[in-house]
Amino acid sequence: YDAQYIRVGIVKANWNTSIVDPLFEDCVRELVALGVQEHNIVVINVPGSLELGFGAQELIRADLCDVCICLGAIIEG
Repeated sequence: YDAQYIRVGIVKANWNTSIVDPLFEDCVRELVALGVQEHNIVVINVPGSLELGFGAQELIRADLCDVCICLGAIIEG
């Protein structure tokens, strides 16, 4: 595959932003470095890590991406 044509969906949890936001920034930076076009990256936010699967399911059902990446963190308190 030519990376410039791959559509990437990222589902990002809004909880634990101090961990998830840097993961997201690094993920996007690496995707672009590998040749993925920024306009081919679709991002949706979900409340927490437990909802990541539902967000991924929606992206896939809507045919908005070829691959889906879920970013979240569950920390035992």
